[in-house]
Amino acid sequence: MPRYIIIKLGYAGGKNSCIPTAAVTIQKPDGSEVTDTATSESGPVDAVARAIQRALGISMRLEDFHVSAMDPDFAAQGKVVVQITHEGVTHEGTGISTDIVVASAEAFVNALNNKAAFETTVAVHTV
Repeated sequence: MPRYIIIKLGYAGGKNSCIPTAAVTIQKPDGSEVTDTATSESGPVDAVARAIQRALGISMRLEDFHVSAMDPDFAAQGKVVVQITHEGVTHEGTGISTDIVVASAEAFVNALNNKAAFETTVAVHTV
């Protein structure tokens, strides 16, 4: 199944006058790679989401966002679960990392991959 894969992800965040920025390179299902950057005064997770959207030339709306620890240790991996709406359909995605911003990016891309898998399944069953 063709899918989107995050190849590179970099971000900077901060406090006060620092505006969070993000840069992302994504491999598309056809194997080509796209790169873009974005800023957001709402934080690094929003900057990453904007960079992903710009790189792929899409628009998605965040419906739900949850972060939870995978275990009680401070070095624990975080699990991010998102629900996004893209082209009128809502899909869920999950990302896991010791870095919550990276886990968020993985969750956004996982939701887009779940959307693609859903569309492929529907197309096969409606022929």
